[in-house]
Amino acid sequence: EGGAPTGQSRLQSEASALVEDYNRKREAVVREVGLACEEWGFFQVINHGIPASAIRNLKEETRDFFALPIEEKVKVKRSSENALGYNDGELTKNTRDWKEVFDVAADGAYRLPGDDGDAQVFPNRWPSDLPLFRLANRFN
Repeated sequence: EGGAPTGQSRLQSEASALVEDYNRKREAVVREVGLACEEWGFFQVINHGIPASAIRNLKEETRDFFALPIEEKVKVKRSSENALGYNDGELTKNTRDWKEVFDVAADGAYRLPGDDGDAQVFPNRWPSDLPLFRLANRFN
């Protein structure tokens, strides 16, 4: 007791310092993102490691999807049975937004826990005539 720290206590001390440093950095990032959203309404994430080619492919395929005729886009429209897919009828303050969206879940499906313990599962929906759109949206 009172002597030099053991290997285990030194490791615990270093781990604790790493956690504290991580928490400080995390809090700083949260503050910065919040400030950007308040002042500008958006923020950009850089140095995320996603290849530029993947981002380019996603943009191209997304552009192709939204260029489809409305008759094609509504084939994968969100509904009460599935919360994922295309939508052009969102409201803000009871006024229809001037936008179209396509919602997907990163892991292939959105799971909504139910009151009875069972989850309601909403799988991603994809337009059948744009196979590269699905491929460009892979998350893993």
